[in-house]
Amino acid sequence: MVAIRNRTNRVPHVFRYPKWEPDVFYPAGSLVCYPVQDLQLYDSDVVFYEFFVSKFDILPGTQAPTENSVDWKFIMSTAKSLDSELELRLRALDSDITVAEEKIVRLINFDSDIARKVDSEITLRLEGDSELWAFIDSEIRRKIDSYLQDSEIRVERVLFTEDSDIGALRWNSDEKTLDLQLNADVTLQIGQEQVFYGKATEAISNGDAVMFAGAQGDHLLFRKADQTVANFQDAWIIGVATQSLATNDFGFVTVEGKVRDLNTSAWPEGTLLYLSPDQAGVLIDSEPLAPSHGILIAAVTRQHGVYGSLYVRPVFGDHINSLHDVLAPTPKGGDVLAWDSDLAVWKAVSIGDAQSLAGGTPYDYGTF
Repeated sequence: MVAIRNRTNRVPHVFRYPKWEPDVFYPAGSLVCYPVQDLQLYDSDVVFYEFFVSKFDILPGTQAPTENSVDWKFIMSTAKSLDSELELRLRALDSDITVAEEKIVRLINFDSDIARKVDSEITLRLEGDSELWAFIDSEIRRKIDSYLQDSEIRVERVLFTEDSDIGALRWNSDEKTLDLQLNADVTLQIGQEQVFYGKATEAISNGDAVMFAGAQGDHLLFRKADQTVANFQDAWIIGVATQSLATNDFGFVTVEGKVRDLNTSAWPEGTLLYLSPDQAGVLIDSEPLAPSHGILIAAVTRQHGVYGSLYVRPVFGDHINSLHDVLAPTPKGGDVLAWDSDLAVWKAVSIGDAQSLAGGTPYDYGTF
């Protein structure tokens, strides 16, 4: 039950009770309102309401209720001056009900106890009786304040979309953080994982190492990480796929965090895994030797044939050419690094040129 304001007719509240009609059967205890006019206080076009409760079953065709009716109990009338005790009480009650109504709508989804009160007690008691004010003040407001102001709101799941899976937010007691359901296959552990969303240019399996493959429109592309492609660079590595994707599917890659539901039966927990030097997307448990790239991709966190898991955090090796003070764009066999004081860089030069840079006389080592 709610109350609405009717200021135009000087009626602070018109409850959602039926206005008395002559052809309606009213069981004992029914509350009705009846419009009246008070010509002594106001103009003849001002309508007020009187509220009555039926003492007995009222059959259709009876006379309208009045203050002196035998069958009706008079409750109150709004035909009073604005500074009357009744008006002041109704004004205060109106403000409180407005607040309670807004909070109940928010609270009813979180607390089944309040939901039952709304369905039972409020429905029965919000009918103009003398306990209405006390009930709202001591029961509903206390409960609302404790949940929405002074205490925690405890919920099992929060949904941000209409889909029952996507957007669900819930507590993960194992990882001690919040789970955010990104799609039917991927759940993000907030604060403990970082994922990348893009489009697969080829079929990719859950657990494959993945690298950057360009851009298309407003999204990025990725493919299996492959050291054999021309001019491969460590910086292209993104992470490990956290779901299986077909060609042109959109999905997620874990940049840092756990990837689950893998076959890790071959690797004990704690094993470090590297990107294979010659198989796209494959992880191996031995570090590749130069000239292959020794890129550390993940560590095994659970050994299992079906429910194995990895902790992903790619770590790249170092290259001399990537150092800011080294200039060796086209090194040749037998070159050494020598300091060029004029350019303030280390250069890849022949041994003879290195002696010149050092201020000495080049020595002809001849042919070996």
